[in-house]
Amino acid sequence: MSAGTITLTSPETEYFIDIVGYGGTGVFNQNGGTQTINQILGIGYLQGSEGFFNLTAGTLNVVGGETIAVYGSGTFTQTGGTNSFTGGDSNFLAASEIFIGYGVGSSGTYLMHGGAITTGNTDFAIRTDFGNGTFTMDGGYISFPGGNIRAGLNSGSVANYTITGGIITNAGTGSIFVGESGSGALNVGGNAVVSIMPNGNDLYFGLNSGGVGAVHVYGNATLSVWDIRTDSGQGTFVQDGGTVNGEGWMQLGINAGSISSYTLNSGNLNLTGQWNVHAAFSSSRISA
Repeated sequence: MSAGTITLTSPETEYFIDIVGYGGTGVFNQNGGTQTINQILGIGYLQGSEGFFNLTAGTLNVVGGETIAVYGSGTFTQTGGTNSFTGGDSNFLAASEIFIGYGVGSSGTYLMHGGAITTGNTDFAIRTDFGNGTFTMDGGYISFPGGNIRAGLNSGSVANYTITGGIITNAGTGSIFVGESGSGALNVGGNAVVSIMPNGNDLYFGLNSGGVGAVHVYGNATLSVWDIRTDSGQGTFVQDGGTVNGEGWMQLGINAGSISSYTLNSGNLNLTGQWNVHAAFSSSRISA
């Protein structure tokens, strides 16, 4: 759909590919019913296009992935209902993943105020690849049995992920990457709960050289991971409240040239493993 508005209220519909905002401005409102997309959902496909998808109730069942801002501008707003991923077509981008700001110059936004995101796929991901991506969650529930959150994957990407309410859980294998090779920020506040506790599910902030990651925990939030680490990039972790649980180690500035810091102003830090500040190889510090 290059321009116009579609509203789905109660019937069951099925599409092969659904593109909202191909060259112009498109709006899709789902207020109920079940919609199945057998390959991909693309929102804001071409440069200069705008796409808006509003999910208030019902079930959106995507067999492939969702790309919010392929090369244009895209916004997905969820206030209720279920955004479900049930398989995968690996021929387009990837399966069972939410791309927020995929292409260079794109601008994608996912606003989650309620409802649920569910999948049975162990390769699920929420990610910003080459563009600008914003993920904001203040309610609802996200549950996946494996996969990653990748805020700022490639060089030139800019991602800002803020969770101030609701629950995110990963019961399988996967990590959180903030500033992988691009620029990323993860803010966890309010009463939000983010838990990826299984062994090896780490929080990376500033993974690769050129990657810049910033993490901020505040309010009554809870963030639970395995290792907390900066490998080769630049990482800043500030805790102004809440609880941070690390079942593994805290490793700051692992490789030469990295710059990393952790500052505890208030709140609780529970670390099962050891502190490992590689000051001999990098510029790293802990403040409490």
